Amino acid sequence: MLNEIEKISAIEEPRIYDNDSKKFIEHFYELRKRLLYFVAAFLTSLIITYFTSPYVVNLLQSSAISHEIELNVFKVTESVSIYAKTMLLQSVCLSFPILIMQLFLFIKPAISKNITKGFIVFSIIVSILFFLGVLIGYYFLTPFLFSFFLGVTEDLSMNTMYNFSDYFQFVFMICLLTGLILEIPAFMVFLTHLGIISPTTIKKFRKFLYPIFCITAVVLTPPDFISDITAMILLISIFEIGLALC
Repeated sequence: MLNEIEKISAIEEPRIYDNDSKKFIEHFYELRKRLLYFVAAFLTSLIITYFTSPYVVNLLQSSAISHEIELNVFKVTESVSIYAKTMLLQSVCLSFPILIMQLFLFIKPAISKNITKGFIVFSIIVSILFFLGVLIGYYFLTPFLFSFFLGVTEDLSMNTMYNFSDYFQFVFMICLLTGLILEIPAFMVFLTHLGIISPTTIKKFRKFLYPIFCITAVVLTPPDFISDITAMILLISIFEIGLALC
């Protein structure tokens, strides 16, 4: 009798491992498919933005002219890199909703219908907040910072030559940072709604999150003190707003 039980368990045990390995492989291929869809959307966005990049570059030039800034190019290949960076920024903005949608489709079989509806609303809100953050960064935060820096330059009675690549990088990082900052409350509310984390847990980790916010602000913003402090204040303020909404 014992021998028969051992034989049965020896047969069933590999089947369990086979089922687990099959599920893992299925999930791996499904994730790969979703990532490939995102990559395809990103590459398609690059093709589209190839035609829209001249308009974005003209928009950046007009914003520089409004601050009486003369933009210069110091390298032969710099003009091409400017268009490439412009295409990259636009492609990130266009393909971001696709990334959210593909992540949702990947986890959809494992979640309930109520959570599915909540995730659809969450995806829409996240996309809107990201675009809103980019617009706030471009039309409000960037002019404010430039006005400050130009005022300091005038006080020092110095003439500054502005490189187009540096100007674009400054605007790009400010817009990207503000877009990502506005995502924080949405993710916090969604995760607490799912029961993955609780407001009490977030409060406990606050002392660890603040240094992370400071490091993130320093890494993502241009290398100057005012931009770093501004980004830190924005990150911490939005985090506290998200915590209050939870």
